[in-house]
Amino acid sequence: MKSIKFIAVALFAFAVSIQAQAADTQEENTAESVYEYAAQMDEFNQEALTAEIRTLNEAEMLKLVQMAATDLKVARAAGLAVDKTVLYILAIFIPPLAVGLHTDWSMSTVWNVVWCLFGYLPGIVHAFIVLGR
Repeated sequence: MKSIKFIAVALFAFAVSIQAQAADTQEENTAESVYEYAAQMDEFNQEALTAEIRTLNEAEMLKLVQMAATDLKVARAAGLAVDKTVLYILAIFIPPLAVGLHTDWSMSTVWNVVWCLFGYLPGIVHAFIVLGR
């Protein structure tokens, strides 16, 4: 019986050490690096940007949204056209806000809220469709 417990503990320790090594080898992305990556995209690629955003922890995701919102405020105040990258980042986190800012709060925003009520993913898809027009 002792040998079974010993083997179980050894296997558990081995699994934990492998996970710790895998976590150490993964490089931590920051909000700034993801924002820069999105800005440097020649052609927008939703899958690539989503994969980059998924590597962020919660604090960095919040920082990324704050950076996008700040950039959006500066562009609106200067009367400049809003960068699509900012809107696509917002569309992943807050789809109705991205659609509203893109369409000047038209009926598409109401439809996006409805789609978001059916589920978060349909709202994101609708936001990407509206932003792609």
